[in-house]
This record gives sequence, C-alpha cells and structure tokens, in this order.
Amino acid sequence: MNTTWNIRIDVSLEYTERIDLDLRARLADYEAVIAAAYVAGKPAPDRTSIQLTLSAPTITDAQAAATSAVTTALAEVGQPAELVRMDTMPDEDFTTEIDDTALSLAGTREISEMLNVGKARTAQLIERPDFPRPLAYLSAGRIWNLNEVRAWAETWDRRPGRPRARFRGPRVGEDESS
Repeated sequence: MNTTWNIRIDVSLEYTERIDLDLRARLADYEAVIAAAYVAGKPAPDRTSIQLTLSAPTITDAQAAATSAVTTALAEVGQPAELVRMDTMPDEDFTTEIDDTALSLAGTREISEMLNVGKARTAQLIERPDFPRPLAYLSAGRIWNLNEVRAWAETWDRRPGRPRARFRGPRVGEDESS
C-alpha cells in the first residue's frame, strides 16, 4: 500500500526566478513548489528549497524517488547542485503542521465576536497584562495572533454578568442613624 509523502529538499543553489520556472516545469508531476530556502526562520541565500509530493510504499522509497527526480531535473537545466537537506513526512502530517502554524490575525472586532463581549469590555480585556501582545499597530488599529488570543481565552476566568456593587451608604428609606 502506498502512502502520499511530502518531501522538502534544499540544494546548494541560489534561488532565482529562472531556476524556479525551469524546475517546476520538470517536476510538475510532483506538484513541485520551488522557493528560496530558509534555515531557522532566516533566508539562506545560497540555497533553493524544493517541495515535492509523491506516492511510495515506504519513506526510504519516497526519499530515493525524490532524490532521483531532483538531481535529474537539476542536471537537465544545467545546474548540478549538492543536496544539503531533506525533510520527509506523510502528507496528512504535513497538512496538519501547515494548518497548525498558519497565522490568523484578529483585530478588536474579531476578538469581541470570539469572546462574545462588547467593544467596551474588549477594550478592557486587551489592556490586561496577561492578554497577548499585539503583533502590530496599524492605522486601522492593533492586530493580534488569533491563535494566541484563543489560547488566552481558554485560561480566562470569565464570570458572566456585572460584578455586584458594594453599597457603602444607607439604603433608600433608611435612616442614617439606624
């Protein structure tokens, strides 16, 4: 039984638009995505990242097929390059990982709707020291990472209704001396 695999291969070749077009054309059967490579979240200017999707019975077979496809495509475009990194995972794990790391943004309106509170209460909540910090301050207002706000909301000790007022004086109709 075959599994669909998602494989990222980084090669020692500077990314250019021409390399992107040439490799995508030769690797079209693998739903190839070609991009500038990043290592630890920072651009790696001397690397190109090649993402492939393919079907194979084992991880070893998938890696062998991907390596062969990439080295053949590189040779065909006259750009032999060394493979410097390979990450392989089942496609469903890859999809889950992408979904988990996708950045969703929220402004105060989205936060109000998510927490089911009004504008005034939202304004109070976003000023709390335990509320997530905004990602950016835009002319339209502040924006937050929605996943961080959701995580905060799970720990929020929400108490419905208004707090009871503490009465410090005599009640209506009561004498102050009693």
